[in-house]
Amino acid sequence: MLVSVLRHLRRNLVAYVALLFALSGSSYAAAALINGAQIKPHSIPKNRLTSEAIAQLKGNRGARGAQGMQGAPGPTGARGVQGVPGIQGPPGPVDLDYETTAVMVPAGTDGLGQVPCPINMVATGGGATTDPADPAITINESDWIDWALPPFTANAWEASIHNGSASPVTLYVDVICTTPTSISGPAHESARQAHK
Repeated sequence: MLVSVLRHLRRNLVAYVALLFALSGSSYAAAALINGAQIKPHSIPKNRLTSEAIAQLKGNRGARGAQGMQGAPGPTGARGVQGVPGIQGPPGPVDLDYETTAVMVPAGTDGLGQVPCPINMVATGGGATTDPADPAITINESDWIDWALPPFTANAWEASIHNGSASPVTLYVDVICTTPTSISGPAHESARQAHK
């Protein structure tokens, strides 16, 4: 058996040596001819790379880009729910009261008439007239005054006349009153003079 094996090796030694050189030469050629510089870019699919190689494919974050243009306005939103109604305010000055007084003024004299508002009411207007009317009768003053009743301010009306006629006349003084919701301040003589 051993003799036949040795005889076979002697007869085929050259063939085996040639085969050995052929195989080692192919491996050397493959290693020498293929390197990274010779691989075309983007020619290796991702599924052929190792996990370590894939992890290194992510680059660093780039610089922040310029701000883009403002977008177009969006559509108008739906109308909101109506709010809760507010508390009803106090009633306005609609409770009016009319008061009048009459004063007899003799001929050739001056006469004065005053009429106050009811308690806790103030004057909103007033006036004066005479009966009979005569060109010789002059109304000197017609204005609100402070009366000694609550609220003690602008709560009466006053008028004065000069009866230059030859007969006595009746002076009528009227005042319109209401209950105020508030009073901004007391009446002052300077304000009364400006009001005349």
